[in-house]
Amino acid sequence: MGKFYCCYVEGMGGFSHKHSLETAILEAERLTRKEDKKVYILEAIRVCEPVVLEPPVKWVMLRN
Repeated sequence: MGKFYCCYVEGMGGFSHKHSLETAILEAERLTRKEDKKVYILEAIRVCEPVVLEPPVKWVMLRN
């Protein structure tokens, strides 16, 4: 997935959905009405991914 956004409700837990900017704006409006709190739209700017340095299995030759 490319660029995405999350909504953070001030004083509440984490994130559960990735949004486009358009859907994040709509979700922020919905949440601020529902929770009566500030809602921040956050943009993901980087991702850190694990790198596998070897295959998940390894074959070893026992005899020729």
